[in-house]
Amino acid sequence: MSDGEKVIQQFVRDLAEYRKIGLSISEAIRRCAFQNKYSKRFNNFLRLVSGRLQMGHSVYDSAKTHRSWLVRTTFFVLSEINESGGGSVQLIERVVDMLRAHNVARAEAKSRLTLYQFLAFATPAILIVSVAVILSLLDWVALSEASSDILRISPASIGDAANAIMVVVVEVSCAIAFIVGKMVDRNNVTPWRVGVCAVLLLALGSLMPVMRAAMRSILM
Repeated sequence: MSDGEKVIQQFVRDLAEYRKIGLSISEAIRRCAFQNKYSKRFNNFLRLVSGRLQMGHSVYDSAKTHRSWLVRTTFFVLSEINESGGGSVQLIERVVDMLRAHNVARAEAKSRLTLYQFLAFATPAILIVSVAVILSLLDWVALSEASSDILRISPASIGDAANAIMVVVVEVSCAIAFIVGKMVDRNNVTPWRVGVCAVLLLALGSLMPVMRAAMRSILM
C-alpha cells in the first residue's frame, strides 16, 4: 500500500468536515495541506494540488499525476462532485464510506494471499536446495568410474550447467516476487519483495558449495 493510500480515507473525512463549515473544496484541500498532518509526502502532494487549483485547474487535473490509482480515482470522484453540485457533504461522506469498504475488502483479499507471499520468499530456498541436489547427483555420476564412461560427464560441463541453472533460478524467483507484489499491492512498484528474494539468493547461493559437499558425502 502506497503512502497516499494509507491516508486518503482520513483526508476525505477531513475534507467533509471542512465542507460542513462552508469552505469550498479548493479551500478545504488547502487547509488539509497546511493544517492537517498526514505524512510528509502526502502533505507535499496536497500543497502541489492546492497550488494547481489556485492556477485554475480542476480537482482531478491537479491530482492526476499521483502514482496511486486509488488516490487518482478518489480525486476524480471529488472533482465530479465539485463540478456537479459544488461539493455536497453527503456525497463526500459517501466517498469516505466507499474508501472504508475498499480498505476492508483489500485487507480480506490480502489475508487470502498470505500463502502466496510465503511462496514468494520460499521459492529461492526451494530452488537452491533442488539445484544443490541435482548438481550433487551430477558430481556423483562424474566421479563414478562406471558411470562416467557411459555418460561422460566432465566437471567443466557440470559448471556450465550450474551457471545456466542459477540464471533460471534468479529469473524465476524475481518473477514470482514481482507477480505476488502485483497481486497484493495492486501496483507495479513493489521492489522490496524482489530485493528480499535477491538477498536470499545471494545468501543461499554462497552456501551452495557447502550443500553440494554435504550431499556428495552422503551419496558416496
